[in-house]
This record gives sequence, structure tokens and C-alpha cells, in this order.
Amino acid sequence: MSDINVDNGFRQTESDGKNNKPRVGAFNADELVGVVKKTLNAVDTAGGVFSFQNDSGSDLIVDISFINVTTASTGACTVDIGVAANATTSDDTIIDGLDVNAATGVFNSIDDAGTNGGIGVLLPAGRYITASVATGASAGIVGSALIKYARA
Repeated sequence: MSDINVDNGFRQTESDGKNNKPRVGAFNADELVGVVKKTLNAVDTAGGVFSFQNDSGSDLIVDISFINVTTASTGACTVDIGVAANATTSDDTIIDGLDVNAATGVFNSIDDAGTNGGIGVLLPAGRYITASVATGASAGIVGSALIKYARA
């Protein structure tokens, strides 16, 4: 593997001789920065939309999070995303009250943070990022989340 590419902040793992593709996937303990991709689930329990555990052994700082809603929920629904003690606890410290029924598109923790959300959120080792239905129901939702982090 090559060194960190400071232009885009991702470790490069694949090469076709012409360009490198950034790694997107589970946590790699050798990385200083990275991105985790999670599929959005139509599950209305706390942590049901998605959850990700920081099993790196060190604290991480969540730089920015993106939510790509490709199919909106079939009824009224808002989603909270934040740092929680376990995979089944809701929190809104990254994105607070994102309306996933009003429109499809790419949303982020800067422009769409809501009242309590934001960037630069500490994710302690062993803790989770959870996405949970805050209001309504998530039936029909399709999409993914990208969480960019840096080692604290």
C-alpha cells in the first residue's frame, strides 16, 4: 500500500497503472483518515437506519458525513445521526432531524446539520455512530451514508 495521499486524504489501495482509487469500506487501523460507507435501512428502531462501531482501538474525529437518499421514504420521516454508546441508541450530534421524505439527493453534516448536528464530532473507541428514525417511518427509503473520519 502506498502512503496517505494528502490531496484527498484517503489511503490508496488499488491501482490500474493510470490512477488510484480511494478505499471506501471498513476501518483500517493503519489509516490516519478514511471513509466508511453504510447502506440505509428502512428500520424504525434506534440505530436501525444504520450503525457503525469504532472498533479501531483509538478515538476518531468525524470530519463530515454525507447521506445520499436515492429513494425517499414513502411517508413523513426525519432521521437523526450521532455518536451513541451502543448500536441501538439514538443521537443527533452529527445530523439532527433530516427530512428523508421531502426530497432525494445528497445531504451533509454542514449544510443539513439541523439544530444539534455538526462536524468535528468525537467518536471514542468502542462507541457507535447510529442513524435512527426521529419522527415518522422510514419505509421505502433507499440510499447510503459516507462517514469521513480522522484519527484523533
